[in-house]
Formats: sequence, C-alpha cells, structure tokens
Amino acid sequence: MLRKRFSIFAISLLIISWWVVLTASGAEEGNAWVGILIGGDIIIPVGVFQNAKWRTSWPEPINDGGFINDSDGPRPKTLPLDKVPTDWLPDGIKIPRNRILLGTGSNQQKLMVEKAIEFDSDCTSGWGLKASFVGKTQKPEGVDPKLKAGLVTSGISKAWASETVDPNSSESRSLLKLLREKFDSAEQDALRIADSLNIKHPTSKNERIYKPLKPEKIFKMKFEQTKKILYFISVVRQYENPDCYAATLYNVWVLWNNQEYKIVAADMMLSDCDWKEGNWIYPLGMVSIEGKEYVTSVELGYEWENYTIKMLDKDALKIVLFVRGGGC
Repeated sequence: MLRKRFSIFAISLLIISWWVVLTASGAEEGNAWVGILIGGDIIIPVGVFQNAKWRTSWPEPINDGGFINDSDGPRPKTLPLDKVPTDWLPDGIKIPRNRILLGTGSNQQKLMVEKAIEFDSDCTSGWGLKASFVGKTQKPEGVDPKLKAGLVTSGISKAWASETVDPNSSESRSLLKLLREKFDSAEQDALRIADSLNIKHPTSKNERIYKPLKPEKIFKMKFEQTKKILYFISVVRQYENPDCYAATLYNVWVLWNNQEYKIVAADMMLSDCDWKEGNWIYPLGMVSIEGKEYVTSVELGYEWENYTIKMLDKDALKIVLFVRGGGC
C-alpha cells in the first residue's frame, strides 16, 4: 500500500451543536478576522479578509524553538499588542481586541485579546494571541489544553459553527446512499493509479465492492437565509487480510440546496495498516462576507497540521487560504 510518512493525530474538537448568528465585533478596524482557539485561552490567527481577499502575514510555527528579533537576539515570550512586528500583519491594520468564539457553548462567547504569546505546538514553536473571556473567571469547562476548541471571529456579522450529525440518523443514511456509487468509482481510480506504481491492494475488486462504508465524521453548517446546508463527511472502507488492515478514506463536501444533494469537493486516499496516510479534516464553522460563504477547517496528518479557508462559489468549494500549523 501507499507508504507516505504520514499518520493521524488523535484529536477531538469541541463543536457547537447548533448554528449561531454573530453580531459584529471589531468592525472599527474595517476588516474581518478568523482564528482558532486552543488551550482555552490562545488564539491562532488564521486569516484576515481585506480588500475582498483573505490574507495572512502571521509567522508560521518554526522548529528551532525560538524566534529572533531584528537585533538577532531572542524575542521575549510575550509581546504587547503595540509591539507586534508590523510584518506580522497585512498593511495598514491593527489587531482587534474584541473577538467572538463559536463552539464552546450554546451562546456566543466574548473574548478580549491581551497580548501576543509564544507557545509550543508539537515539535514547533508558534505565536498566538493570549485572550481572556469577558464576564468569565475561568476557561470553558471540558476544554482539553491540547485540543482545538472552536472558531474565533472579529468584524463578521454572520457566522455559523459546525454541528455534528448522528451517524445512525436518517440524514446520515441518505448521505451514505448518495456517496456509495461515487466512493466505488473514486476508489477504483485511486487503485488504478496505485497499480501503475506497482502498489498492490490486498483485496480483489469483487471483495471490495461488498464492503460497507463507515462514516467516521459528519458535520454540517446551515445557511441562515437560503436554508441550504453544507455537509462534510469522512467515509472509511476497511479491509482485512492476515497481514494488514487496509483502508480507503474519502473526504467529501456535499451541498443540499433544498431540492437535491450535490458534491462540491472530494478527495480519496489509500492507507495501509499503520494509517500513516490521509488528511483528516475538521470544519469549525462558516462565515458569510460580501455575499460569499467561507469555511475554516483544521486538517491533520502524520505529525503535522494545517488550517484552510475554503470558499463556496457556484456550487464548488475552493481553497482561498492555506496556513501551516506546524508539526514534527
């Protein structure tokens, strides 16, 4: 089977179980921000929407464990907001202090950014924003410091957190029925490519097509006005033989437009028994800006993680911003 140097981090995401419409926050800066909360009080800046485009200048995590300042000396572990280097931000903007968190409760949570702070992430060091909860004296209950807790926004008037779908529900069964034929076709294409590289699958075609599909993760985000729904589904088909458990992972984005389901993006990966292949995606939520919808996701592999912003445009999902989150 395919032998890339990737494996899957165990991760749980604390995802809100319904959508929330946000009030504008930080709009005085004239820009929209999205970030990811980790450890209950650190925000990883992901992107800034400026002049009709998503941008980032925030430094990526590095492996040497320390950042160097302009004088070639070690940078302090914390920085006041007015001391954050100008090249960490798009031109002409400041860091908004007021933020809104989706994903740790039934209501939106207000955050206040205090300073920039260096933190450890796996084998790398990164910079984030230290924040405190307005009106709270402690971190949200149930948030493991190692886990991503949810989507943080500023200057955005409409946003929806992801909600999970019960894999045993009729909604889930309808999605799997839709994906069955697509899965078989995509898997056969992937196996054909693997075969051309002399990588053999441990099972025959006739055995494969009768194996059930297992939904690993199903998320959905509801549009406020149109009532459309954007789904994300991770589907696995697993095979057994005396030497190895082999599996196929299918990541699919599906749009429901009140009449029919339509696949707007999909990718398929083959794995062998060590599960070091694959890209595991966790959508945190969706924001609407200037009539367009954008989804922010955490994407995990073997000893790495990335963050993406995808735009839904004309029933297609396209990556408009890719941010490296570090790794080993």
